[in-house]
Amino acid sequence: MTRTLVRRLACWTLLGCLAFAVTTVAQPVLSAEDKAPAKPTTKKKEKAKAKKGRHRLPPYFGDVVGDEQREKIYKIQDEYRPKIEALRAELKALVKERDEKIEAVLTPEQKQQIDEARAEAKAKRKANQPKPKKPADKSAGN
Repeated sequence: MTRTLVRRLACWTLLGCLAFAVTTVAQPVLSAEDKAPAKPTTKKKEKAKAKKGRHRLPPYFGDVVGDEQREKIYKIQDEYRPKIEALRAELKALVKERDEKIEAVLTPEQKQQIDEARAEAKAKRKANQPKPKKPADKSAGN
């Protein structure tokens, strides 16, 4: 039992480190010039695309690099973006495949226990989420 737990922790730690490395290499943003909208979009979607179209420098670079260096960095990020996105997709597929193989080892009773534990954890997370603040009713107190 302990050996299995250690192996699982090692796998999750490795996956976490890999995901961190992939996400820190380049920011997942698209340049506005790279893609023209194929269909009409709503204002929300346009705002989201505008945010994605912005480049971001790695932490602490903004105060150090000049405009020319900034543009070179943006080009490097653009060069690596498709490769990183492909790796992310591959990682997602590998994780799914691994999880399916792991669950195939379980008995039906164990699968049910796992499903119940997951549902309980999901309910607990949902209960711990901060409640959205409601705007104060102006007519009540004034």
